[in-house]
Amino acid sequence: LKDITDIKDQLAINISSDYKSIKPYIERAEIKFIKPSLGNDLYDNLQKWFDDKSSVSDLNDQQYTDLLKKVQAPLANLAYLLYIPIGNVQISDGGFHVTETTNKKIASQYRIEDIKRSFKEAGYEGIDVMLEFLEEKSGIYTKWKSSSAYTVFKQFFINTSKDFSEYFNINSSRLTFLSMKATMKKVEEFEIRPVISKALFDKIKTEIAGTLSADNKTLLNDYIKPAVA
Repeated sequence: LKDITDIKDQLAINISSDYKSIKPYIERAEIKFIKPSLGNDLYDNLQKWFDDKSSVSDLNDQQYTDLLKKVQAPLANLAYLLYIPIGNVQISDGGFHVTETTNKKIASQYRIEDIKRSFKEAGYEGIDVMLEFLEEKSGIYTKWKSSSAYTVFKQFFINTSKDFSEYFNINSSRLTFLSMKATMKKVEEFEIRPVISKALFDKIKTEIAGTLSADNKTLLNDYIKPAVA
């Protein structure tokens, strides 16, 4: 997001908003939310292309433009989410204070909480839209597919957010699913494998990558997946 116009394309903000005020929070939001979702390599290349379009050649301009559109919406919302705590406060050598005039009053706490909730929901929904886009275009965005940010797993009993939501509702959220990767690994190794035996555990894992036998498909779908979820 290069300027206030880029931000205003994504969400409604006051015309007097100063880009310099929000810029540090854009940078924080990129590192906190966007980079982990894109993976280091794709994030770095997108940044290079955004700064100087001639410097990156692994994707064409249209492919980077398409990705940028998916990144900007959640980034704008999440940057303002991070900005909220400081947005109503002025900081000087004299301490922290707020300014209130006869025409303008500081928003009440419940209104601020509503705004925070709105920014957070829009931001996370936007990241999920971005991840869905990357899943659909994973053959193009290969740096994402080969990164730890990839959201379609191959090594677990439950390998997609949609599959997980069949057994426990996470609204098919890819971001939620990605955050549970380490936990699912522990559950499989320490809760499932001792119960079904290592031999059967390994056999089903092998079959998941190919063709499941009828018995193992029933065991997996009716018992193992619900237990893992």
